[in-house]
Amino acid sequence: MARQTGQVRLWRGDILAVFKIYTEGAVFQSFETLKTNRNKRHRRRAFFVEGVQNINAAARYGWHFEAFIVADGGVEIGTSTKLSNWAQGMMATHRGVDVYELAPELMQKLSAKTDASELAAIVRMRDGAGGSGDGAGMGGSGDGAGMGGNGDSAGGSIFVLSDRPSGKGNLGTLMRSCDAFGVKALYRTGHSVDFYDPEVVSASMGSFFAVPFYTISTSDALESLICGLKQAHPNLLVVGTSAHGDTSIYEIDLSEPLLLLIGNEADGLSWRLKQAADVMAAIPMSGGAFATSLNVSCAATALLYEACRQRAGASRPTKA
Repeated sequence: MARQTGQVRLWRGDILAVFKIYTEGAVFQSFETLKTNRNKRHRRRAFFVEGVQNINAAARYGWHFEAFIVADGGVEIGTSTKLSNWAQGMMATHRGVDVYELAPELMQKLSAKTDASELAAIVRMRDGAGGSGDGAGMGGSGDGAGMGGNGDSAGGSIFVLSDRPSGKGNLGTLMRSCDAFGVKALYRTGHSVDFYDPEVVSASMGSFFAVPFYTISTSDALESLICGLKQAHPNLLVVGTSAHGDTSIYEIDLSEPLLLLIGNEADGLSWRLKQAADVMAAIPMSGGAFATSLNVSCAATALLYEACRQRAGASRPTKA
């Protein structure tokens, strides 16, 4: 039998319906497709999530769960579950969500971990602040209201724009840094990796669900975004980044509202974005270093740290 239904009683007494999946049929293939196929993922408007931190963050920030997935043996039809109290509590808190129990080999195939996760989830994509917009109207709300986020840093909002990111791990790590340093919104331009790719979500360590993010799909939308941000934040400084930038980050006052432009891993910033920058910044390397630049997510983290350091009252450059 490929699919069997039943009930499971959780430790708090809650009873959930469970669908048991034993073969690589339509249900399993639908889960796998959400992991591997970008186009179908977006048509379906749902994505795959695993890991305690990511699932906790999705719940904390109010993302909608469509399904929970557990390994065979995690639940026993008609009896108590063997899942951890955390997993049971997550399912009990979202009682209207279907639960699918996969045969061990299927769960292992679906999981990206060496030891398959005890609980994975299918989560619904969001409209607007969730990667599906075209950038129109995203920069015009004075303090970022309506875009969610983690609140303003002292001195004004920080926004980050990633130009054609190609590394899944880099984009996820960038989201984590944006979350850590209070970035108001993260924008992505051009043909690039998908925000909703499982590797991006995993690398973010849960920050994916905390940082509002948007896709800028056209040149007009990009121009509209930058103009809107400048109108909403008259003192906005647009800082481009490059290993060949002409100004050290230590010489730039980053305490005002800020838009950081982060270039592509191989090609750097596009000509259009270089032209949009008020200043091209560089991160000084040690005099004896062989390295001439940093990984893009590391560079963004260094810039964000310096901006927050200046806003915390540390020494900042004196304006001419």
